[in-house]
Amino acid sequence: MADNTTSSSAEYSDMVPLPAVETSEDKFVFFRLVDCDPEKFHFNDVIRTFFIIADSRMVQPDIPMNDGGDIPIFDMNGFTLRHLTKVVLSTLRVYMKYAQEAHPVRLKAIHVINCTPFLDKVMYVVKPFMKKKVAEMLHFHLPNSEALYEHVPREVIFQNFDEIAKQKADWFKRLESLREYFTDDTRWKIDETRRTSYHKSHGTVELSGSLRKLEID
Repeated sequence: MADNTTSSSAEYSDMVPLPAVETSEDKFVFFRLVDCDPEKFHFNDVIRTFFIIADSRMVQPDIPMNDGGDIPIFDMNGFTLRHLTKVVLSTLRVYMKYAQEAHPVRLKAIHVINCTPFLDKVMYVVKPFMKKKVAEMLHFHLPNSEALYEHVPREVIFQNFDEIAKQKADWFKRLESLREYFTDDTRWKIDETRRTSYHKSHGTVELSGSLRKLEID
């Protein structure tokens, strides 16, 4: 694993870039809980793992970037109100800003499957940080709905848990091979002397040293 945080989040969640499929030029990334105990859920760790996987996709030459766009699929099965209370708003704000303004891929759509009855409460938390253009990309699907497959090739979604585990293990082997890259502080340390006065006064969140640490509690 790239670090202990990434290893910890992998114990209770899946965050898996799925293999390419012949019927689509898009890249699909699958998110779900595998251990639904809210006490084990640490929002900052999950977001930090997202950043590490996102960076690994940029630097590995054997991972071709998609010609289409990125389509994340969030599975809400097992997600409870107790999980929602553990969301760190300042971290969510950083994540949303990066995903919408800095992530060097084209976001094409966002699918949320197995939606819960309290979806409105989730959106109440997330929507203030979401641009209108991104909000229009959202698609929500109830449990047992087949509507997802009107937008996403059926072969994208693995029904076999072992297959998802295999893909996950492969990705974490890749992250392990990049350990030196991620632990090199010279790549991530911010040189404040190069920051313009505009960005100093208009930044939404002040970060100390490295975004990789996400010390924003």
